[in-house]
Amino acid sequence: MKKYIITGIILGLLGGVAGYVYAAYFQTIEYTSNGTLAVLTPEAVNQPKDFAEIAKSRSVLEAVGRRDSINESYSSLLAMVTATNTTGTNIITLSATTSTGEKSRRIVVAVSEELGKQVERLYGKNNIKVVDEASQGSSVSGISAGKAALMGAFAGVIVAAAAAFIFYDPKKVEKENMKQKKVARSEKSLLDDDELDPRFFEDEVPKKEEEPVIRRVGYKYAKTDSEEKKRSQPAYRRTNRLQ
Repeated sequence: MKKYIITGIILGLLGGVAGYVYAAYFQTIEYTSNGTLAVLTPEAVNQPKDFAEIAKSRSVLEAVGRRDSINESYSSLLAMVTATNTTGTNIITLSATTSTGEKSRRIVVAVSEELGKQVERLYGKNNIKVVDEASQGSSVSGISAGKAALMGAFAGVIVAAAAAFIFYDPKKVEKENMKQKKVARSEKSLLDDDELDPRFFEDEVPKKEEEPVIRRVGYKYAKTDSEEKKRSQPAYRRTNRLQ
């Protein structure tokens, strides 16, 4: 279990670093601008809804894309622009999402202008009025580097926990622990046997002091060379024999 805890910590750190790097350097942040239009004295109940559909038509979006400040294709603008009408109201909400707030605002302004022109061509008059000017685009996607780091760390810990849940086997771990204990006991037993072997105490057994060599000279024993030399003198021998 210890190795899974360590793995979880490592994966958490790696996930946090990866999340921070992605959020700080690789993620694409998008900005959305919103605008509100009102249809005055609609000639039909569903006219506001029809106008919302006209706002996303090819004729309107191609005219928007031809503007120098936008320069986008119809298909690109179709993915960027939304136009909705709340049922039972004469309100149309326009929005555009791009990589910059200023570009999103320009697209909303251009769509509202081109929609008015198209309505006038189709219905003979432009009864669309701007209620709320297009706002400066605000961030609607992407997360901060701190949040990304926390999410990455959390994901790393979850992965480690899942791995521990799948691969951790308590019985196998217990069996391995018993095996290690058995090996440890065997090694200890061998060490105990070695300690009883006298060969391990050879350096510890004090050596006996060598006793002086006793040499017999005449009828007495000399314990040292000087005494032996003394006893070897003729006068000493005669005296010693008389004793």
